[in-house]
Amino acid sequence: MKEKTSPQKQIIDLCEKIYPKKITSNSLKIPSSDSELIYFAQKNRLIHFLALTYQSDSFYSQYAKEFRSYTDAIIKSLQILSRITDLSELLVIKTISSYPHDTSDLDILVKNHQKAEEVKKMIQDKQIHFPFDTDINFKISWTDSEEVSNTYIWSHVKRIEFNGMKIFVPNPELDVLIRVAHMPFELAEVRLGELMHIYNQSKNIRWDELEKEAQDNNWEKTFHHITALLNELHTLLYDEPWHAKLQRGKKQNSPLQFPISVPYSILARAVIEKRAWKKLWGARYILKDRLGL
Repeated sequence: MKEKTSPQKQIIDLCEKIYPKKITSNSLKIPSSDSELIYFAQKNRLIHFLALTYQSDSFYSQYAKEFRSYTDAIIKSLQILSRITDLSELLVIKTISSYPHDTSDLDILVKNHQKAEEVKKMIQDKQIHFPFDTDINFKISWTDSEEVSNTYIWSHVKRIEFNGMKIFVPNPELDVLIRVAHMPFELAEVRLGELMHIYNQSKNIRWDELEKEAQDNNWEKTFHHITALLNELHTLLYDEPWHAKLQRGKKQNSPLQFPISVPYSILARAVIEKRAWKKLWGARYILKDRLGL
C-alpha cells in the first residue's frame, strides 16, 4: 500500500509547482494534522489545488467537486456575458490564475464607463441572473480613485482561450500590479498560494514600468512598501532576494506562518499616501477581525 504524503510535503510540492523554486528547509510553518491542513489550505487559497492534486484521496473529494462546480459556474456566467456583449470588450481579472483556485466573485472590467453602464442596464432590464456572483466595473479601484489607469490596463492584456471562449486577461505586468495594489488597499494579508503566483508571474516583468504606474496613481511609496515585504518573504523562503533590483531581506529564526498580515503601518501609510479617507472606516473591521472582537 502506497504511503500517504505528509501534509508538509503536500504543501511544499504545491508551492514548487506554482513557482518552480526549492523552498529552504524549515522556512515555512505547515500544520501536521489533516484537519489543520484543510484550514491552512483554505486560508491560503490552496485547498482546490490540493484537492485536485490528491483527488484519489477521498479525504479531498468534496473540495475537488466544489472546484468543478465553481468552474462550471464561471463558464456559464461568461457564456451569459457573451450573449449580452462582445467578450473582446471585457477583461477578466483576479479570477483565472496560474494554478486552480476559487474566488469570491467573477471580476469583469469594461473598457469605459458608458459601456459598463450599458451592460449593467441590460442585465437589470432583462433580469439576468448569473450562476456566479459577477462584478462589472470600468476601473480598478479599492479607494476613492483608481490604482491602475485604464490606459495602462488595456495596453497590458493578453487573449487566452477558456473553455472554447476567447477572453482577455491581464498580462504578467498588469497581473502583478493589480495583486500588489490589492494587498494594502483591500486584502490586508499575504496568502501563500497567491504569493507563489505573484513570484511566478514576476520572473520577466519590467519593474520600472510598474513603479511608474504606481507613481502616476499616487501610491508609489505603498508600492515600495509591499514589494519590500514580498522581497523579505522571498528571502526567508528561498534565501535570496525576489529580483535583481532588491537587496536581501531580513533573516529570522522562526518559520513563516501564512497568511501573513500586512503590517498596520503599511496599511495606514497607504491610506494617507492615496488620501483614501473612506478606507479608515474599513480599517476598523480589519482591526476587529485581527483582534478577534
